[in-house]
Amino acid sequence: MHFPHLFVLADTCLLAAATSNSLLCTSLPDLPAGIAKTPGALLDLQRQTTAIWAQAYADKDVDTLLAYTMEPYIQHNPGAPSGKAIAAAGLKQILSAPNLVNNVTRTISDLDYVALHIHRQQPGTLDKAIVDIFRLNGTCITEHWDVQQVMYPNATNPLAYF
Repeated sequence: MHFPHLFVLADTCLLAAATSNSLLCTSLPDLPAGIAKTPGALLDLQRQTTAIWAQAYADKDVDTLLAYTMEPYIQHNPGAPSGKAIAAAGLKQILSAPNLVNNVTRTISDLDYVALHIHRQQPGTLDKAIVDIFRLNGTCITEHWDVQQVMYPNATNPLAYF
């Protein structure tokens, strides 16, 4: 998978120009100083990498998802222990389901956290509204929470879920 160059600007100065592959899972201390010390530049870089991550999730690209994950990886889902290897196994199992569709409807980000709001569809099951929340270290995911809600077809609220 090839990603276009990511350019980060602050105060009209070019702080960094690199392919996303060179900045995959770069912890805060290892980022270029101009990015790490400039909140706007760091947030812009995190938003760009979040967009790549959201697309990889929709595309079921586990390798790209894991490229943005670092140890220690802390998991808050009650059904899964912490650790990157365990997350890899869980993601592979979930994303390998036939005809599974993950539509990332929105992303929310700040300097420490990213949230993905997802509409998950899988034949034979009710759709789900999912919110995945990730804590970041630089451009690396280090912690995860999720909330899942079954989307009932007879919802009273026409604005329900999304």
